[in-house]
Amino acid sequence: MNSLQAAFYFEETIGVYSNDKLSIKEKYTQLLIILGSVAVEITKEEKLQFSNLFSRISFICTKHGINRRIHSFRIAANKITHGELKPSEQADKTYFKFLVEFIASGCEAEIPKTLSIYFPEKEFIEEHTSFKTASKIKHLRVEVAEIEDGFLICDFDGNEHDPYIKVAINDEGINDSFDSVDSFWVGAQLNLINIEIDEKAIYHPKFLILEPDYLLDVSAIAECFQDYGVSEFQYLKSKFDEVPNNKYIRLGNFANLVVDELFANKNRNQISFKKTFEKDFKAYPFEYTVCEDLNERADFIKYWQDAEMHFERIKRVITRELSSTGIDIDKAVLEPSFLCDVFGIQGRLDILELKEDGKSKIIELKSGGVPFPDDGKSIKPNHRSQLYLYYQLVGVMNDLDFAQISESTEGFILYSKVDRNNMRFDKPNLKRIQEIFNCRNRIIVNEFTLAK
Repeated sequence: MNSLQAAFYFEETIGVYSNDKLSIKEKYTQLLIILGSVAVEITKEEKLQFSNLFSRISFICTKHGINRRIHSFRIAANKITHGELKPSEQADKTYFKFLVEFIASGCEAEIPKTLSIYFPEKEFIEEHTSFKTASKIKHLRVEVAEIEDGFLICDFDGNEHDPYIKVAINDEGINDSFDSVDSFWVGAQLNLINIEIDEKAIYHPKFLILEPDYLLDVSAIAECFQDYGVSEFQYLKSKFDEVPNNKYIRLGNFANLVVDELFANKNRNQISFKKTFEKDFKAYPFEYTVCEDLNERADFIKYWQDAEMHFERIKRVITRELSSTGIDIDKAVLEPSFLCDVFGIQGRLDILELKEDGKSKIIELKSGGVPFPDDGKSIKPNHRSQLYLYYQLVGVMNDLDFAQISESTEGFILYSKVDRNNMRFDKPNLKRIQEIFNCRNRIIVNEFTLAK
C-alpha cells in the first residue's frame, strides 16, 4: 500500500473520530467500515478466501507481524454499534489508537501528529478472563496460525490479550479419527467442539470442523458412505453427474407427496392412492413425459403398481404404527430446514417432533432398498450417515452436549419399499460421527485445493 492510500485512510479516520455531530454508535460503525476497507486493501493480492473480518485481520497480523490488539478495537466497536457498550473517554481514545496503529503498520507509514494528539496519556486496560485450565468448552471458533507436529497453534475469535492457543491433533482416543488435519492450512477457520483443556492449557477437541461457514448438504455428505466403501470424491463426482430423472427419482418424489398428504389431512383414511398419484402427475407432467424408464406401457403399469405399494405401506405406518414409537403425527413438523455453522452443514429433515419434555423424534423417509441380505433392522450406510447428521442438527438446536443428544433424541429411517419392519431405529456413537465429519473436512480440502 502506498503513502497516498495511507494518507487517505488516516484522513478518513480522523474525519470520523473528530466529528462531534456523530453519535458514538455512528462513529464506531464508520470506523469499522474503515477497518474493513484497510484489511481488504492489504489482502487484495492474497488468494485465500476470508469468511469474516476476524479471519482477515488475524491473517494480516500473523503475516505482517502486527500487534493483535486491533482485535480489542474490533470487538469493542461491535459491542458499541449494537448498544452493548458505552466506552469511557480513556477507552475511546485507546480504541482509536489501536485502529490508527493498525493502519500505520499495515500501510508501513508513520502516524501523523494530527492523529496522535488524540491518543490517551495512559492506555485503557480492559479486565478479561482467560479460559481456565482443566475445564471444558462446548465449542470455540479459531483460526490456524501455525502447524506443528501433533498440534495446531490457533488464534480465537474474541481473543484480545491471550497468546495463541495450542490444540492437540491426532490425539489418540480423542480426535485421531480426524486424519483430515494433515491437509489443513495456515489461515483456515475451524470450529473446535467438545473441548477439554488440560493443566498445561492444551486444548483437546473431540471435533475439528474445517471452514464451518461452508455449509455442506447433509445428503451430499451421506452419499460418500456406500456399501462398497467411503470416499470424499463421491461428492466431487456428483458435480459432474447429470440431474437424474428416472423411475426411482419419480417414486421418491411420489413417496414424499404421500407423507405430505397424510400430514395435511385430518381424515387420513380418506386419502386415496388414485387421487394422490394424479396430483403427483399434474405437478410433474414434463418429468413424467421425458422419463425414459416409463416410455413403455408395461413399464408405466409396473411403476403404477410400485407406487401403490409404497402408498399403502406409508399410509399404514403413519396411521397405525407411528404411535407405538411415541410419535404424535398431529404435533410433528414436516420438512423443517436447518442451517448449522457449528458443524458446517445444512439439511431438510422429513419429519420432526419436539416434545415438551425435551425429547425429540426424527424420521427420514427412504423409498429405496434396504441392505442385502435384509435382517429386518439394518440401515444402509448412506442413510445411516444422513440420520446421524440430523441427530447433530437437532442437538445444536436444543443446545445439547454430545452425550445428551442420543439420550434425548430417537431417530428412524422409514423404508417404504419393504413389506415389514419399515421403521428402523439407530443412534450414533462418537467414533461414527467423527468419521462422518472427517469426510466432510476432506470434501472441504478438495474444494479448497481445486479453488487454488
